[in-house]
Amino acid sequence: MEKQLIEDINNNKYRIVKIGNQIWMADNLNVSTYQNGDPIFQSNNSEEFFKAAEESKGTWCYYGFDSKNEQKHGKLYNWHAVNDSRGLAPVGFCIPTVEQWDKLAEHLRGGLHGSMIGDKLKIKDSKDLGIEGFNGTNESGFNGMPSGWLYPGNYEEWPGCECLNTDAFWWTASQGDDEDTAFCRHINCKASSDLGPFCSGGDKKKGGISVRCVEM
Repeated sequence: MEKQLIEDINNNKYRIVKIGNQIWMADNLNVSTYQNGDPIFQSNNSEEFFKAAEESKGTWCYYGFDSKNEQKHGKLYNWHAVNDSRGLAPVGFCIPTVEQWDKLAEHLRGGLHGSMIGDKLKIKDSKDLGIEGFNGTNESGFNGMPSGWLYPGNYEEWPGCECLNTDAFWWTASQGDDEDTAFCRHINCKASSDLGPFCSGGDKKKGGISVRCVEM
């Protein structure tokens, strides 16, 4: 059941929902300021975004570097912003660890109707939002949006964003298998079962990925 709205430091409002024993944001993070009031660097192109990561500096961008995507999809962040000690999440919330995402998955696997975790997290009636092929049941109330990502490759070889309206990615707070990677969670438009849509991966920290927060 959805509860009251919460706000971040920029007065952006987010729906929240109780899933099992956890309280999750039901919208992608859209903040542009750390909790101490410092601005998060905005990147206006891939070169700026990946250069910030090379300097271990947090940054954000709009999908495709186009502000028209903000209202529906929020912002994309690199992992340095996610992990910054100044705080990215709204007060009382945090960036979920792998273990907190796993707790969500375990609840969805055993509860509601069956084990189709991806479908339970995906938005319902996506055509109403101008999105084709990403329909789920949204039984969880999570409202998972296919907001794509900024691919963490070499910007000279692959300079843009991809997977808008087909794939959803969210950062975790958990370090990857080496110092250059961190884990994320992913749902795609085709898969609905346990393994495909809700997987972990060691994605480059320099990539641009959406953020959901969970209550501390």
